[in-house]
Amino acid sequence: VMIHWTRQIKAVLSAQPMSDIGDTSGLLEEISFWKSRCADLDSISKQLQKPGVCHIEAILQLYTSTYIPPFCKLAKQIQ
Repeated sequence: VMIHWTRQIKAVLSAQPMSDIGDTSGLLEEISFWKSRCADLDSISKQLQKPGVCHIEAILQLYTSTYIPPFCKLAKQIQ
C-alpha cells in the first residue's frame, strides 16, 4: 500500500508540461495540464489525510519500515 502511494505521488510530481519536453502545444493545453496536476495532487493529499492511511503510516513508523522515509518526503512535497 505504501509503495503504491509512493509511486502515485512520484508519477504526479514527475509529470512535465508539454512545453518542457519540446511540444508546441498551445496555451489551453498548458492550462489543462496544470489544472489536471492540481486536481491530482489535491486528490492524493486528501487520501493521505484519511484515518486509515495515517494508521498504516503510524504502524510502519513504529516498526521503522524502510518505506516510511521516502513516503514522508514525497507526502511533504504535496502538502
